[in-house]
Amino acid sequence: EGGDLSQVSLGGLDLRERDLSGARLVEANLVGTNLRGANLTRADLRGVRVDRTDLRDADLRGAALDGFDPRRADLRGAHIDLEHAIGFASVFGVVIG
Repeated sequence: EGGDLSQVSLGGLDLRERDLSGARLVEANLVGTNLRGANLTRADLRGVRVDRTDLRDADLRGAALDGFDPRRADLRGAHIDLEHAIGFASVFGVVIG
């Protein structure tokens, strides 16, 4: 659990089902990375670069997602906090309330 992978290029790697809970991935390159089913709870994902990133069924609850663009990743089935769901909805132009 944990570890500092900040600014590391993990682009294109297959990290399915990996436990990256609590990991620090600030400004890491996750372009084309397969993180399907990964445990990213409490991970620090501020400023990560995503494009074609597979986060299907990943657990992102409690993760820091500042600067994360949900349009650039596949988030189907991902587990996220309510605050992130509201933020993601606004990115897609959804009005809540």
